[in-house]
Amino acid sequence: MRGGGDALDRALIAHFAVRHRFQLGVSSAEKLKVELSVLLDNEDGQAIVEVRGLDAASGLPKTIRVPVEELRATWDKHIGDVLATVQAALAEAPPEMSHDIFEDGILLTGGAAMTGLLARRIETVTGIRTEIAATPIRTVAGGLLQMLNA
Repeated sequence: MRGGGDALDRALIAHFAVRHRFQLGVSSAEKLKVELSVLLDNEDGQAIVEVRGLDAASGLPKTIRVPVEELRATWDKHIGDVLATVQAALAEAPPEMSHDIFEDGILLTGGAAMTGLLARRIETVTGIRTEIAATPIRTVAGGLLQMLNA
């Protein structure tokens, strides 16, 4: 699912804008997404995350502290979208490809793959072994480069 991690970044930015009147940048949202994934992976519902951005009312830089549990629904909704996309792709795959996927497993790439939580959720939902690429951020670009050089 191209851009699944970006959608979660945008959802986090929107959450902070609406709930806290707080402007969160894209790089801060990306960092928060990874931190949140780790904390949710450890099931640490009591954890607090510190987020830096701009107070919308004053326009001044600010750091706020937010309970991880407040962000769980946003994370779960977008991960649910990713899981639905994976299930739909598997349902539409031809039998030969389905066999290969079942044998070889699923390889996650991109920013959303940077923690193991997404991989474990996909594996739980599909029953298919799911792994994270060694360099998830660079894997897609590296594959495109190989295709161009072929």
